[in-house]
Amino acid sequence: MSTWAFEPIGVVHSCFTEKFGTPKQGRISPNSQAVVELAKHLDPTPLLDGLESFSHIWLIWVFHANQNQTPKTKVRPPRLEGEKAGVLASRSPHRPNPIGLSAVRLDRVVGNQLFVSGVDLISGTPILDIKPYIGQWDAITEANDGWLADHPDQQHPVRFSGESIADLKDLESRNLLALPVEKIKAAISECLKGDPRPIPYRRLEAEKSPHLKEGYGFQIYNLNVRFQWEDKGFLVTQVERTTKEMTSDKGPSHRAD
Repeated sequence: MSTWAFEPIGVVHSCFTEKFGTPKQGRISPNSQAVVELAKHLDPTPLLDGLESFSHIWLIWVFHANQNQTPKTKVRPPRLEGEKAGVLASRSPHRPNPIGLSAVRLDRVVGNQLFVSGVDLISGTPILDIKPYIGQWDAITEANDGWLADHPDQQHPVRFSGESIADLKDLESRNLLALPVEKIKAAISECLKGDPRPIPYRRLEAEKSPHLKEGYGFQIYNLNVRFQWEDKGFLVTQVERTTKEMTSDKGPSHRAD
């Protein structure tokens, strides 16, 4: 068979800079935002003409930061709690060709930049193609969810400690938040309620391992969010400003659903 080489047409600048905490699917995090910047050698005026009339778009992209290059035929999606499925029956990054597909909301177009929300991409993700999402063709109402139907996605409650709320209000008072406090809280909750913890860590939590007493942390926008698993839900304990913002810096990997 023939082989093909593709050149990225753009790059993502996302509110997520690393894998951990990034949603498995963008639709579960409508308060997450990113900017798709087209390559400088492309003229955006003719290329993007008419695109802004659509509410949503498809992004076709590369799992550029996937550090595990070993080919896999079967993977362990988080929803299967350790069981395996064929890699082509999943959305794992460990694919024969490391290509991803995301449907995102198109908020606006400014020059060579597409402002989007409801994202599941980290900063630095190369974009191979952009297509309009067309509801009458792309939404298949009679579709079934395969093995996912037998493994429903569990949603966990998210609470904020008094200290974490004070942290957010302090950052807002100094104009250091990318969004208002309530939207930041919503974005954090959207990332946590689906449980970002790797399966082995969930098992350690169940065994009350002392190795996890300090909790976890993930980054969103310009914030480092600390949280713990407590009473069958998540407690946000601290929020700090970080130097990482919506840049093209690489994260360690991508989503693993």
